[in-house]
Amino acid sequence: MTHSFLDDPVKQLWREKVIEFVRKQYGVGKLSKLKVLCMPGSEMGEVLRVWDELGVRRKNIYGVEYGDEEFAELEARVKELPNKQRIRLYNGDVADFLRDENTVFDIINLDYCSYFSRDVGKALNEITQRQRLAEKGILGVNVLERRETKARQRDYLDISALFDEGLVKYVDPKREKGNNKITFEEGVREFVKEIKFPSDYSIEKGIDLRDLRQQIFTRSIALGFQVGINPMDLPNLFPPEFLKSMLEIVIKFFLAADKESDGRYFREYDYAKEIIEGENLRDIAVTPNMSTLLQAQLKQQHAKQGLHPSVAGFIYLKYKKPYFVEDVASYRYASQPSGSPMICDLFYLDQRREWFNPEKADMVLNKINGTYKSVWKNTKSGQKKIRQLARNEREATLLSNADYEEQRNYMIELDQKYTAYIRSLEQLKPDRIRLS
Repeated sequence: MTHSFLDDPVKQLWREKVIEFVRKQYGVGKLSKLKVLCMPGSEMGEVLRVWDELGVRRKNIYGVEYGDEEFAELEARVKELPNKQRIRLYNGDVADFLRDENTVFDIINLDYCSYFSRDVGKALNEITQRQRLAEKGILGVNVLERRETKARQRDYLDISALFDEGLVKYVDPKREKGNNKITFEEGVREFVKEIKFPSDYSIEKGIDLRDLRQQIFTRSIALGFQVGINPMDLPNLFPPEFLKSMLEIVIKFFLAADKESDGRYFREYDYAKEIIEGENLRDIAVTPNMSTLLQAQLKQQHAKQGLHPSVAGFIYLKYKKPYFVEDVASYRYASQPSGSPMICDLFYLDQRREWFNPEKADMVLNKINGTYKSVWKNTKSGQKKIRQLARNEREATLLSNADYEEQRNYMIELDQKYTAYIRSLEQLKPDRIRLS
């Protein structure tokens, strides 16, 4: 028999906060219809103390358990129930479930017994990349507040610096220093010189891991949900040959960085070694630095067509469908009787699709003479402009159109809003309430 959390009084305080947060976002009439993904535990504690309390229909609850013993207990318990009181079950890793199960959930609550590991990150990636959370939905994440590996601690430090120029600073072939262009080799050398390795932080002063963890936990989840759909699943936005060439540049860059550092880079960044040496393009494509680099390249491509860079920003947001944090609640507690410290966040996320109302801006990507360009949808005027583009091989003709000018101004305003939102994540540090 596994450890019982059903009657843990402090855990119950957290469950009550989940109930409070859900009721804050959804009206009574909506609750029974919600689709929920959770990790209920072998005793169905979360189902009994949270979702039943809210009135969520059991048939709309999906329960995932990884451990064979825990799942066997859970399955036996569920089978004893009448059919109408059973929840849906899955035995395995939650990331695998999210990859394979083509269901959109209103609430996804991930209650782990482990720390904020890369496995947790993979599950979160599957949610945003495959759009498993509804347009407006709740995400809960609960993890152990200790036991990270040194590499994971370095991950936290990496995340805290994600708002720097990142790879664009080193890889961009158009970057200049003074009056001289920076070569690929010079970019690699500069990168290796400036980077800090995990082992550097074992002797560095002034780093409070607990404070860093509490900040990064919330911030990295919020930032991760800006990835949206994996670029490799957006061929209209990033044609496969273009994306492949960009990914190859990044792979080449880090292989060169490992060589420049005499193998230290991959020794200390085992995850980077795994995805880069394995040429795992899907994982590379969603790293924050790669996302920044792709957006920079997209803006350069649009600039060549005579378009304002904000048009590229608008197109990128429209197609990748990121999630924005509208509300967040953060907690800490010590599970009883073990005293294991837990850290948890509840997010209310919204994709803000009203930003892309076609009455305000109706730009999409169409393929013209083998090249994807931004044009209006298939209205008569749009078709006329497409024919013009096909003849002229340019999109600058749109700039003289009054309707386009109005839409462009809207897209510039939206791009500024989005930039401000991303910058706000840098300062995201919600008050974390201790439950006891």
